[in-house]
Amino acid sequence: MEKFKSYIFNSIRTDFSKYLDFKDRANTTDTKKRYIDDLEVYIEEHLEFRTLVEDYTDIFNKSDIKAFLTFRKSATAKYALSNLLSFYHYNERISDSFFLEIKNELKKYKAKKPKDMDFLSESDFKFLFSSALELEENDQERTEKQLLKLILLISYNYMFEQRHLFNLLWEDIDIQNRTIRNPRYNVVELNQDKFEMNNEIYKLVISLYGISKKEGSEYIFENMRHDKNSINNLLGILNGRQKNYLKLSSKVNLQKVIRSRILLDLINSEGRSLINFYKIFGLTKDTQLTTAIKEYLVLEKSRMTNDI
Repeated sequence: MEKFKSYIFNSIRTDFSKYLDFKDRANTTDTKKRYIDDLEVYIEEHLEFRTLVEDYTDIFNKSDIKAFLTFRKSATAKYALSNLLSFYHYNERISDSFFLEIKNELKKYKAKKPKDMDFLSESDFKFLFSSALELEENDQERTEKQLLKLILLISYNYMFEQRHLFNLLWEDIDIQNRTIRNPRYNVVELNQDKFEMNNEIYKLVISLYGISKKEGSEYIFENMRHDKNSINNLLGILNGRQKNYLKLSSKVNLQKVIRSRILLDLINSEGRSLINFYKIFGLTKDTQLTTAIKEYLVLEKSRMTNDI
């Protein structure tokens, strides 16, 4: 029985990958890797320690399927199982009736939608950093507008995500020398340790927090860091107000700001600015950087094809 289990697990890692190529050559290497990663989790967390894996049908135990698709966050998890089922059906390891039974079982679970990975345009950024936001100019909303602009500028210029903003201490900012620490800095990663603070960010920091000396161990965004929705609530000024939202191509979030900034710089520099972003991110893989690079390469390939 253990030998059979081992055989099945090895076939998933080898023969199944070849089957994906045969079934649909449009499957990208990245998509295939996601399927394999999903199935590795399925094996390790749901099949590895089961005693009864004596037949190919035992792979598709309904309770295992439910547990896997309930907790696995991958957008490809359902399709990974569906393709594995088709793989064994094609190779006549499971019957037609069992194939249809599990196919119908899988239909009960909605595939998780992939994350929104669209981009903002140059026009969007011009609006975001202009004074054209539609706000009632009372003191509270004026302060909220300044805070929102500060957060967007830090994210745009220094690639700060929400966790970086929430962990930013006053000791990370040198007001006198106008620098801000790179939260991703690591000697091994070969990235830069700090950034020069531009004049607009400097003025906003002074306007919001004053020039008096702060305790270095205090968090700059102390009032926001205990509420994980605080930045999204602030972004409601853009995403939740029709007059502002209609001037944007899509909803705004910090990750979208980051990848859009990278993509636009790559386009405007014909790819030469990539090294500048590696100086920020270092050698650690980053989703927003990778997404922007992929989009740039797709655009370049399309452009080259049209030029032929």
